[in-house]
Amino acid sequence: MVLFALLSGILYHDVMEVSFRARIVAQLHAYRQHFFMGFFLLGVLGDVLFLPELSPGAPLFYLTSLFGLLTATYVLLAIEEWRIPEQVKTLLAQMYPVFLGSIFSAIFVYYSRAAHLSVDVPFLACLGLMALGVELSRKRLELFIFRSALWYVALLMVITLLLPVWQNSLSLRGTILALFFALPLGLGVYLSLAKAGVPWQMVKNVGVLACTVTLALLLLLGLRVLPPLPLALKHAEVVYHVTPVSSGIYHLMRPRVTEYGGWRMPSFSQERGTLSLYTAVYAPTQLSTTIIHEWQYIDPKRGVWVTKSRVGFPISGGRAMGYRGYTTVSVTPGYWRVRIMTEEGAVLGIETFQVTDAPLPELGIQLGK
Repeated sequence: MVLFALLSGILYHDVMEVSFRARIVAQLHAYRQHFFMGFFLLGVLGDVLFLPELSPGAPLFYLTSLFGLLTATYVLLAIEEWRIPEQVKTLLAQMYPVFLGSIFSAIFVYYSRAAHLSVDVPFLACLGLMALGVELSRKRLELFIFRSALWYVALLMVITLLLPVWQNSLSLRGTILALFFALPLGLGVYLSLAKAGVPWQMVKNVGVLACTVTLALLLLLGLRVLPPLPLALKHAEVVYHVTPVSSGIYHLMRPRVTEYGGWRMPSFSQERGTLSLYTAVYAPTQLSTTIIHEWQYIDPKRGVWVTKSRVGFPISGGRAMGYRGYTTVSVTPGYWRVRIMTEEGAVLGIETFQVTDAPLPELGIQLGK
C-alpha cells in the first residue's frame, strides 16, 4: 500500500509545484482528499492481493521498517525547536498518514486472514474503520495528541502482530509481556519529546492516553476478542466421517446433495452415531502449537452449552493451505457446536449445527480441502 500512497503524494506535489493552469490546480486542490482516498483504496487492494504471509523474513522486515519511518516522521513533526525547512515539514506532514495508513492496512489484512467470521467480525470492523479513519482525518493528525495516540496504537498492534513470529510460539503470557514492554517504550519516546521542547502538559496527556489504550488492549486479550495471530483457520467442516489417505490428504464423507444452504444451520442425521470435524489451520514457518476441538451441545433442560469432548492435536507451520486435522465424537439429537481454539482458549472459529432423527442421506466421498 505504501507504494500507492507515496505515488499519490509525489503526483500531487509535482502538480502543485509545476506551473499549470490555475483552474486545474484549483480543481486538484479541491478534490485532494478524494485523490488520496483513491490511492489509499488501491493500496489496501494491493495489500490484500500481494502482501506475503507472515514469516521471519521480508514481511517482518517490511512492517518494522515501515514503523521505523513512521516513528522518525512522528518525532520530526513533534519537535518545533529543530529548524526543519518548511517544505520538508510539509512533506513530512503529508507522509505521516501515508505510513500510518500503510501500517493499519497491513495489520487489517493479516488479522482478516487469521480471523474467522464466526468470532472476529467486531474486531475486524474496528481495524477497518481505523485504517479508513486515518485517511478521513488528515486534518486532525495535525493535533499532537491525536497523532501521538495513533502512533502508540500502531506500536501496540505491530508488537502483538509480530511477537509470535519472533518467538516462533503462540503464548498469551508472551503477548501480555510484550504490551508491558511497549508501554515504557512509548512513554520513553514521549519523555524524550518533552526534553526536546514539547510542552510537558501535552506529553502528560498522551502518556495517560497510552496507559488507557494499553489497558483496553489487555482487556480485549483477556476477553479473547483479538484473533490469535498468526494462526488462520483456512477451513472447517462438520462431516459424517474422515478417512486419512496419506500425509496431509483426507477423504471426507459428505451428503451427495446438500439440503441446506445460505444462512440456515447445517443439519445432520444421528443414524451413524458419530460426526467428525475436519479443519485446516495455517501457521507461519517454524511455529508449532496445539489446536483444540471443543465439542458442545445444548442441555435442553438448562438451556446451556455442555462440553461433550475436548480433543487437542499438534500442528506445525509452513503449509500454505493449512495443517489438516480432525476429531470424531458420538452425537445425539439436539443443537451442537464445535469451538476451534488454541490451548490457552483463543477461539479461531466456531461451527454450529443440528443433529436430528432424520434418515441418513445418500453419502459420497470427496477430497478434503
